[in-house]
Amino acid sequence: HRAELKRRGLGITVTTSEDEPAADFRYQLRLSRYDYNKKHYPALSSIYFTRNLREIIFSLPGMYLAEKKYSEFKMHFRNIVNLLDDGHLPLQYPKITESSAFAADLSLWLIDLAYKYFSENNDIRYFKDDIYEALRLIVEQFIKGTRFNTYKDNDYLLFTGDRNNCLSWQYGSIDSKDKVRYGKLLEINALWYNALCVITE
Repeated sequence: HRAELKRRGLGITVTTSEDEPAADFRYQLRLSRYDYNKKHYPALSSIYFTRNLREIIFSLPGMYLAEKKYSEFKMHFRNIVNLLDDGHLPLQYPKITESSAFAADLSLWLIDLAYKYFSENNDIRYFKDDIYEALRLIVEQFIKGTRFNTYKDNDYLLFTGDRNNCLSWQYGSIDSKDKVRYGKLLEINALWYNALCVITE
């Protein structure tokens, strides 16, 4: 870990004790967070503090569910839910600006993440609060139609984006101004079907 810090020339100091060596995985998990507006957010790595929300959503099960740190998981999950805007989530976390990019797959991954937590802990009380309603609203907004040309078409598939907005993680753009991957994308509709099953269950 120290060698990698030195190689990247980041100049980050890691303090350890005899009980918590830098190589210890749980110690690294405790390091992997940063503060924003006096709140803790996962940073995934003490070497590179990424704020990519997709990477964070993918990492939460390993960071917290695998360690049975349910209270921390729920805190981060609720922080992400609070970022929902017309059914979409921003790519960067936690700060949203006027230039923030959004993606449709993130909201659907969030529903999948909720199911992972429920399958792990069967915490019905957590979802009986406002969490389930927020997740249900994602599906409702996508069905009715929402921002960035996202809507359920007559064949029940989800249509997302246009030539100016790609809402998937696979951009396929010719150049920075022409996003050619939009419409009824395979990966989005796989997540869409999964989300419908989760909400129904």
